[in-house]
This record gives sequence, structure tokens and C-alpha cells, in this order.
Amino acid sequence: TKCSFPFRNPPYKDIVKPYCDGLWMEFGVFRGGSISHIAKWKTTFCVPSNVVLVKGLFIDTLPIQLRIIDRKQQCRTPVSFVHIDCDIYDGARDILFLLGSRFVPGTILVFDELFNYPSYEKHEIKALFEFLSGSNLRLRAFGTSDNIELKPHKDLNVQSFAFATDSEEG
Repeated sequence: TKCSFPFRNPPYKDIVKPYCDGLWMEFGVFRGGSISHIAKWKTTFCVPSNVVLVKGLFIDTLPIQLRIIDRKQQCRTPVSFVHIDCDIYDGARDILFLLGSRFVPGTILVFDELFNYPSYEKHEIKALFEFLSGSNLRLRAFGTSDNIELKPHKDLNVQSFAFATDSEEG
């Protein structure tokens, strides 16, 4: 079974104007190419900011980094953009549950391995469903750049999907 959601390249040009005042975060960095692209794209809409790379497990490092940022900003900082590229359930779950209370209307969530590979249902998408089942958060799907295979037999090229938190209550 295939589902198709159009999403033109380069991917982030189709996304609506983001909420700029919160944190812009990426998890699962390989060489930093995505976050560099995002930083350049963000300057189109927002004031440029520094990028901080933190090594370690998300469950260990994210709470500490959030406290540091909140102390510096003197407030509980909202999250504007999250790119989840950690491939596995535990990391995606930790990110969503640690950041979920900071999502605001218009927060953009990009998952790098949401589907289109064998056993995808045991990883990022499982964490997303668990997170959503325990929250009142609603997501609007932006889509992907290719078809979604519900039962893939091998890794397909496109595994990413983007959402935004809904600005409407309910």
C-alpha cells in the first residue's frame, strides 16, 4: 500500500513561516549539514542564532541543556523547530517527552526516519504515537517528498515526514 504526500525540494521552503522566538533543535547529528541548512533558512525569517553541539544521550544531556537555556533566557523557553534524526525508539521518545510541554502553536517537527524501512513501526513513529496518545497536541502534516510504503521490504530513499503543531484549540 502506498500513500503520497507532495513536498517539493528543497524541503523546508514549503513550510509556513515558523514561530521564531523558541529553540531550534536537531537530534542525531552526523556532520551538521542539516542544522547548518536550517540555520541559514531560519535567518530568512528570524534573528540569526548560534548553534551548540552537545555530545551524549538525549535523556542525559537535554534536561541539563534546557535548564541552562532557561536560566540564560530567564524563562521556560518554547521550542519552535525540532529535527529528530535519531533512528531509534528510545531517542525519539526521550526527545518528544522532554520537549513536548514546550511545543507552541506552529512548532515544526521533522522526523528523519518515520517510515519506509523494515520495522519502522518500532521506532520514531511508535514514539510519536505514544507521545500523542498522552497529550492534547494536534499535528498538521506537511508531508514527504515521496510515497509511503506501509510494508517496505528494504530501506527506501525517503523516510522523512514533517508536521506542525496546530494553532487551533481542541
